Amino acid sequence: MKQTVSNTQLLNRILLTGRLRQFQIILQVAELGSMHRAARELGVSQPAITKTIRELEDKLELPLFERQPRGMRLTAAGREVMPYLRRILDVAGRCAETVAVRHNNGSAIVRVASVAAGIGGLLAPYVEGFTRAYPDVQMKIDEIDGRQIGAFASQDDYDVFVCRAPETIPEAWTFLPMLADQNVIIGSVQHPLAERSNVSLDDLAACAWLIPPAGVSAVGLFETLFQDSLPPSTCRVETRVPVLIRAILDQRNLLSIVPLSMFRSEIDEGRLSRIPFDLGGSIAPLGLMIRREQAGEAARRLIDYLTVRASLRSK
Repeated sequence: MKQTVSNTQLLNRILLTGRLRQFQIILQVAELGSMHRAARELGVSQPAITKTIRELEDKLELPLFERQPRGMRLTAAGREVMPYLRRILDVAGRCAETVAVRHNNGSAIVRVASVAAGIGGLLAPYVEGFTRAYPDVQMKIDEIDGRQIGAFASQDDYDVFVCRAPETIPEAWTFLPMLADQNVIIGSVQHPLAERSNVSLDDLAACAWLIPPAGVSAVGLFETLFQDSLPPSTCRVETRVPVLIRAILDQRNLLSIVPLSMFRSEIDEGRLSRIPFDLGGSIAPLGLMIRREQAGEAARRLIDYLTVRASLRSK
């Protein structure tokens, strides 16, 4: 009968003898499916890779790979273990990056994840001013889908999320609403309705549209808008990517319903037109999801800066 091994025993084995280099080698074999190719990529011998795999398999008491004539394939256990090894190396990489920034220029890093509307509404107007006010803070900004926020929050990948309040706010996180928002109709500056002061529903029905992507509030507005008339012509592309939306509107002379915050700067600068038709109501405000008690100095500076700027903008 096989003897059971506790979580603590396995953890102690890895802590005592595990090395990041081992994890890197094993991940490379998993990604390339070949010890020979992994050895070439990493500049080590193939026997060293064989030994590394065997050592970790011995520690875990589980086979991670199936040896096949044409390469290496992960076992079921291997597929479960690899994401954790990858996570360990990702965290080590971020640690090295943070230390390197401190060594090289004394800066601190704030990692920001934002939905597209947050980039247009809260980051684009203020990032340049923030970097001038705090030249010792390095910002790393990624655009994400709002549906990914819960997963990223649980992994501690980011210090600040710029988003709308999730249905369920993860434990230890707080949402600070900052910017009121609404859905509007936009088009290119060359669109026939762009210069009109009054636009009717019939005018809108006669135009071609870029349909909103599934899962956003604009979908219901679009359907309600034309529920009593023949549906207008549509471009069968669904996207949340602002640069694609803007390009399609320009190239095809279409209309679309979007959050005002997503394209506020383009509208203000005259690169897109807001069509004068009131859709009514508002949508959930944009804000910051943060962990104030655990926020580092750089994150606190960004939070305070955006809070002040957003409050001035709303007056």
